[in-house]
Amino acid sequence: MSNTISYMVKLASGDGSSEIIKASSPQEAAEIFAKSKNLYDLKIYVKHSWLSDAYTFEIPKPEANKSYKPAVQVKPPQLSIVDMALIAKNSITHFPYDQFDEVSEFLEGNHENRRAISELNEKIRHIYREFVSAKFQELTGSTFHSTQPSPTIEKIVDKTMELGVRSVLKKYSESTGTSISPILEGQEIEDKGTWDDIKGRI
Repeated sequence: MSNTISYMVKLASGDGSSEIIKASSPQEAAEIFAKSKNLYDLKIYVKHSWLSDAYTFEIPKPEANKSYKPAVQVKPPQLSIVDMALIAKNSITHFPYDQFDEVSEFLEGNHENRRAISELNEKIRHIYREFVSAKFQELTGSTFHSTQPSPTIEKIVDKTMELGVRSVLKKYSESTGTSISPILEGQEIEDKGTWDDIKGRI
C-alpha cells in the first residue's frame, strides 16, 4: 500500500482499545477498522498519529448484491440560541478586559470601541470553539474535536462570538454610562485602523 499514513482508530463511544492502522486516508482507516472488527453502523474516531487532525466516521454495513455505500462523516448538529448564549457566557469570562481597559480611553468613538472589542475577542476564538465542540459531543455522543476543520463548527463559533461581543459592549456601556450599540447584520463599520494601529496612536 503506497503513501500510507498511520492513524489511531477506535470507537467514538470510548469502548474498547484504540489501534494503529496504516491507510491512505482517514476514511480508509475507518473502513479497515470496521471491517476487521465487524463494527459497522457505529461512530468510529480516527486521529492522525502525530497531527491534531481528527475525524468521526460511520461505516455502513455492506449488503449482499448491492453496491457498497460510501462512508458518511457525522455532521455537527445545529445549536439553539439558548445553547449559543450559554457558550458565549462561559467563553467571555476569558475575555482580556485588562487589555481593553488599558487603551479604552484612547479610542475614538463607538466604531473604534467595537472594533477593539471584536479584535480582542478573536484572541479567545479557540475557547469558544472548545465549548462548541463540547456541546456537540453532549448532544450527539460523538467526538467533535476543537481542532477538527469544519465550516459548520466555525459558523456556530462566529455566532457565539457575536453574542460574546454584545455582552462586552453592554458591560462597557453600563460601566461608563455611554451607549455603544451592537453591530447589526449588514451594518458597515467605519475603518479607522486595526488593533495595532489604535495601539500605535497611544
